[in-house]
Amino acid sequence: MQGSGTIDGQGSAWWKALFFHSCNNFDLREFTIQNSQKLHISINNCNGGSISNIHINSPADSPNTDGIDISNSTNVHIHDSLIKCGDDCIAINGGCSNINITGIACGPGHGISVGSLGDGDKVEEVHIRNSNFTGTQNGARIKTFQGGLGYARSITFEEILLIETKNPIIIDQNYNGLHRKIKTNSIQVSDVSFVSVHGTSASEQAITLDCSGSANGCLNIVMSGVNITSSNPGKEILGDIVAPGSAQAWRNYNLVDCWISFSDVAGFIMQGSGTINGRAAYLWQAMYLHNCNNFDLSGFTILNGPKEHLSINQCNSGSISNVHINSPGSCRSTDGIEISASTQIHIQDSFIACGTSLTSTFLGLHVDLVMALGDGGAEDTVEEVHVRNCNFTGTENGVRIKTFPIKYEYVLENLFIFFSDNNLVEEFCGREWCVITSVHGTSASEVAITLDCCDSGCSNIVMNDVGITSSNPGKETRAICNNAHGTSHSTKPDVPCLDHI
Repeated sequence: MQGSGTIDGQGSAWWKALFFHSCNNFDLREFTIQNSQKLHISINNCNGGSISNIHINSPADSPNTDGIDISNSTNVHIHDSLIKCGDDCIAINGGCSNINITGIACGPGHGISVGSLGDGDKVEEVHIRNSNFTGTQNGARIKTFQGGLGYARSITFEEILLIETKNPIIIDQNYNGLHRKIKTNSIQVSDVSFVSVHGTSASEQAITLDCSGSANGCLNIVMSGVNITSSNPGKEILGDIVAPGSAQAWRNYNLVDCWISFSDVAGFIMQGSGTINGRAAYLWQAMYLHNCNNFDLSGFTILNGPKEHLSINQCNSGSISNVHINSPGSCRSTDGIEISASTQIHIQDSFIACGTSLTSTFLGLHVDLVMALGDGGAEDTVEEVHVRNCNFTGTENGVRIKTFPIKYEYVLENLFIFFSDNNLVEEFCGREWCVITSVHGTSASEVAITLDCCDSGCSNIVMNDVGITSSNPGKETRAICNNAHGTSHSTKPDVPCLDHI
């Protein structure tokens, strides 16, 4: 049977659209079946056959509309076909052997299933390879009813791609609709391999092996190269998370340093329009990420952090964007974002108002990038930090670097400052290289630039296109230098310790 025509069942009555019984060595190819009332193609009691380049198309909500249903048949090859239906894309039932399935695009539908198998059913040598499941209810599934004798063995799912599949891998020996374990004996499932199964799961439970406790349970199940991740890896915050009003609320918990903590989570995503309200009641960090690589935080608000609003520690690669942090300027030690022992962090397009330090791209209170490094003679290293296109409004400081003896690199550019008390403040030793460029705005204090270096001095300071005027009409700004060396160009106020170029 071959051709480019269409078989349209119109989906009105409960019959099978196309049924083959005792048809040996058949060949079905290159046609379309759509809107079947029940099964689209049913193969029964056939020996030898091929189905290829078939297009099956029915809505996802059409009940019991299996794409291809095979029973009591051997040596059947199905390949290179597209199946969209409301039930199993392909179902292999009792009495089948030597069934080879390759190059199937399944979805919507319920995946490719072996079963459901009942008393006396036997299935073996079924191999599904190089197939895709997109938006399906299930992926690779074996399902048997409770009780009875029989087997499902020598079954392979290999090179399978999953795209937002709800239940990617399932072996269910308790398939009765209610998932209640009523009988102890079961059809044995053995020698099943899942090899190179990759993709995403639309549900939290990606692999389900629900086997009978009887001797005929699941034996020799092999998984190799299986990698299934969530298609919804984050948690969307839509409401508010509010800290308790009393320390007594935590009396049964060992929470000392932080309120909300995430540790050792790879690919952590947190996004939403909700609010985290620390209520500024106790001295803990509001939100803490430790060893969370490739994180993505966006779109939410943190209010009234009792201590640091957001703390990042020992993380490699992460993004913070469109976050709103808001606490009164009078709150002490309420850093907006604090980063330590971390690399490749990108912070952008955020608004931060707090009582102490800010970090990157915001409007807010107090200081950007405050670093107290090398305390007590300890070795701290910081390098390749770049702050660009940021605004400071009414802050205690603008751009500040503070260190104990240490060496590192810094670039600060395209910063806008409004009514800040101490705009460019550097307190450091062992400076190797610092570039400050395109910094403009107003200072609320007379001293706009402070370069306070230790006795050994610091070198290679570069200031270019810096213009900071007084926010008080008629007042002038000035710079203070101590053991600082470098160059300046188009800088106001004048920095006397730097060479003019």
